[in-house]
This record gives sequence, C-alpha cells and structure tokens, in this order.
Amino acid sequence: MDSPSLLEVLQVQQVEKLISPSLRFILAYFTHRYPRFLLRAYNSFDGIYLLVKLLLEKSQLKKWNATSVERRFQLKRVIAVRDSSIIAEEFPQESESATSLNGIDVLKKLFLTYCIPYLLEKCESLTTVKENHTAVSILSLQARDKQKGALSVFYSKIKILLVRLKKILHFVFRLIRKSNTYLQWLYYLLYALGKTPYTNLADHILRQRVIYNVENIHSRKLISTREKSSLLTSIADHSMEGFLIIIQLIDWWQSNNYESHLKKGEVAFTELAPPKLPFEINVSTTDICKICGEKIKNPAVLSTGFVFCYPCIQVWLQRHPFKCPVTNLELSRKGESFWRLMI
Repeated sequence: MDSPSLLEVLQVQQVEKLISPSLRFILAYFTHRYPRFLLRAYNSFDGIYLLVKLLLEKSQLKKWNATSVERRFQLKRVIAVRDSSIIAEEFPQESESATSLNGIDVLKKLFLTYCIPYLLEKCESLTTVKENHTAVSILSLQARDKQKGALSVFYSKIKILLVRLKKILHFVFRLIRKSNTYLQWLYYLLYALGKTPYTNLADHILRQRVIYNVENIHSRKLISTREKSSLLTSIADHSMEGFLIIIQLIDWWQSNNYESHLKKGEVAFTELAPPKLPFEINVSTTDICKICGEKIKNPAVLSTGFVFCYPCIQVWLQRHPFKCPVTNLELSRKGESFWRLMI
C-alpha cells in the first residue's frame, strides 16, 4: 500500500481547517444583511457545523472509507495490518475486507476526530469566560462572608472553590491543547522518517492509516453510477467537492500573491524552444510514467509539461534537484516545480 507524502498529509489537514472559518465568514456576511433570520444560526454555528459535519463524514466514511477532504485528494483509510502488502498480493479480497472500516470504526473515528476537539474547545471557552473575573469574584465573596451568617458563609466557600476549580480546569485544557500540538509535530517527524504509518494520535489509537485510493483514480465511471443511487447523497457530495475546490483555489491564489504580481506586471513564464525528446511519442506511451515505466498513478505535472507518478517525481527531484527526467533541462520555477493533478 502506497502511503501519501507528508506534504500531502499537511495539505489535507490545511484544507480541512479552512472549511469551518470559510463557512463562518459566509454566514457572518449574510447575517449582517439579514440578522433577523440568521443571527440565531450564527450564534449556534459551532453546534450546527458539528452536526452537519458528523452526518456528512459518516456517509463518506461508510461509502468510500475516506472523509470528504481525503476523498478529494484521492486517499482512503484502512485498518493497519502487519505485512498488509504481502497479504494483499496473495489474498486480495480477504485483505480488502479485513482492512476496510466497519460501522464501529467509523463511529470511533468521528468521536475522536470531531467530538472530542469540540468538547475540549467548549470547555476551555467556558472556563475562559470566568477567568478574568476570578480575583474579583473571590474578593467579593470573602467580603460578603463577614456580613452574613454561617449558612451563607458555607455557600460562599463553595462558590470560591468552584471559581478556583474553573481556573484549574482552564489551565488543564490549555495544557492539553499545547501538548497535542507538540505531539502532532512529533508524529509528523516520525511519519516523514518512515518510523510510523500514522499521522496523528487519533489514527494511532484507532489503528487507521491513510493510503492512495488507486481504485478511485482508475474507476471514475463506476463511482459516477454509484453516486446516482441516492439523489440527496449525490447532491451533498458534489456540493462539498465544489466547495473544497473553491477553497483550494482561493487559498492557492492568496498564498502565491498572484494579484500583486499581476499588478506589477511580473510574469513567471520562461520562453523556451520545444525540447528534443530522446524517444518517439505515440498513443501507447502517453499514460506511461517516464521514470518507473508503468501506468501513471496519482499524476503530477512538472513545469516542463510532462506528467509522472506523484511519488516518482518526488523521489526523482530529491536525487536530481531541479532537473527534468525527460529533457534534462533545469526547471525555471525551483520553488514550485511540480503540481499534483486532481482528475
């Protein structure tokens, strides 16, 4: 099983993190125009988003063994099994059924990935609200103790304990969030070094890993016929896919700052004569990777215009920096020499 690179994993997580702020911004824009109808929905955005996200991702995981963003990047989830590649070659059907997610795996994935972060965020926000008033509350309660009887003193002490408990809980939640951030970077490092097949703690607990969905790449017609089985599911899938494409385009445009380049008249193109190829191109070789010699999987295009397997061109550029494997020409845009094709 071919695992995606760390760059692809980070890209998936980046797009995943952009969904909620983008939807919140859109809702805030329309709430400003129609507050009477949308203000209540905007105030309850986190809960509504979690509910819709759970319903959508549950159907995606059951149907495709992947979340909506992972499916967009042609990835899928499998249960980690020892010597899975050897078992897949000898017993392909048994291996596929053994590594596919069942209903319990889907529910555990949803709970760890979406519900727990939501609960931690809400608990931290609830304790943060009272944190600024902690000192004032304790002093005011202690002042009232001197003026009231024993029963009121008892209640005041309980309130003081609750205020201090909230302060401790707020510190604990912040510590958990920071520890999770450091642990996430540790998983990134181990994954990049090939020491673990998991990209985060939740996947490690669930024993789920992410791999390329080769079947999804080479069987578009089968997918399109399966999607027509449910009209509502099909509409949700296509709407989500279109929304993700828009998010990626906006993020790509802003991160590359193309607007300022266009205003300044800066052009990143290099005028080169057509290269002389060392082989004759025909119909039978157009879908063959020029590096591994096999049919192209997970296509990626180089700045010279040739298409290769995404893992192949990554390894090639690490061994031969800024050189095209076909033309042997130096790449003009060394910072962004190749792009993955989403077809």
